[in-house]
Amino acid sequence: MTAATEAQSRWWAKAPGARREAMRDFADALLAHRDELGWLDTWDAGRPVRDTVTRDVDRIVDTVRYFAGLPEAMRGAVVPTDRSRVNFTLREPLGVVAAIVPWNYPMVNAITKLAPALATGNAVVLKPAEQAPLSAFRIAELAVLAGLPEGLVNVVNGSGPGAGWRLVNHPGVSKIAFTGSTPVGRKIAAAAGGGSFR
Repeated sequence: MTAATEAQSRWWAKAPGARREAMRDFADALLAHRDELGWLDTWDAGRPVRDTVTRDVDRIVDTVRYFAGLPEAMRGAVVPTDRSRVNFTLREPLGVVAAIVPWNYPMVNAITKLAPALATGNAVVLKPAEQAPLSAFRIAELAVLAGLPEGLVNVVNGSGPGAGWRLVNHPGVSKIAFTGSTPVGRKIAAAAGGGSFR
């Protein structure tokens, strides 16, 4: 968690245009490794390679490119009020986002959590499904190779009740992004709201 927190501070300190360009470079790196990423998801999730190498990679590249435009578009606002007061909004990152994704469409599910979190200045700790972790590890490597700060995209492997639950309850996590079953989602919501897992 320390690496993610430190990387998030460095990432948010960058100018919005620099974050935009880093995310565009990340999208280019994903596209340059199209075949490798597609095959990793085929091996892990059993999806047809004709879909993973083409449609899935196109989808993740388009998603990162779309969210690359967000850093410069995020602006606060001065809200009109009476003359004796000033009312404004300031948009700031939350910090570290725990992203927990299922086994089906591994890289697509990972990127749909990573891209908006990164675009809004956050770091991510990604927990892929234990049955399909390969593309998540490669995506994290490609993020660093593309110029994102080391530690900004982290991958924790393990079971949901083990690694996932530790992320949900970690005091350094500011937001939880989860895709999975309704019963597990309810448990996560209860924990995030101060309830109990059991």
